[in-house]
Amino acid sequence: MGLKQQLLDSVSTHVPTFDPTKHSFAIEFDGGGDSFDSFSFFTTDAPDWNGDNDTSFLDDNLLLDIIEQSGVNYIFVGGATVGNIKYENGILTIHSTYQDDEDYDEEDPEYGWEEDSKELKE
Repeated sequence: MGLKQQLLDSVSTHVPTFDPTKHSFAIEFDGGGDSFDSFSFFTTDAPDWNGDNDTSFLDDNLLLDIIEQSGVNYIFVGGATVGNIKYENGILTIHSTYQDDEDYDEEDPEYGWEEDSKELKE
C-alpha cells in the first residue's frame, strides 16, 4: 500500500464521514533547529467532523516519509521550514516554505525564504 493510501486510511479511520472522492483535508507542519517533528494542525471539510485539530492520530513517520518521497525541499537548520500536506480532488500536494542555512540572517529573519510544492502520486 502506498503512502498516500496509508494517509487516506488514517484520516478515514479518524473521521468516519471522510470520503476521499468528495472531501479534502490539510495538515500543517513546521520544523526548526535540528528537528523536524511538528505536525500541528489538522482540518477537513468532511461532514460531522468534530472540529478537533489534533494530529496525534497521525503517524509522524508516515508524514515525514510523505514529505521525503514527494521530493519537496525542506531544511532542519537556519530558519527551518513551514508548510502543509493537502489532499483535494484526489491529489495530495506537499507545500513548503523554507530558509536555507546559507541564507539565514539573524538580523533579517525574512531574508532568503523559498517555496516549493510537489504532488505525491501514490
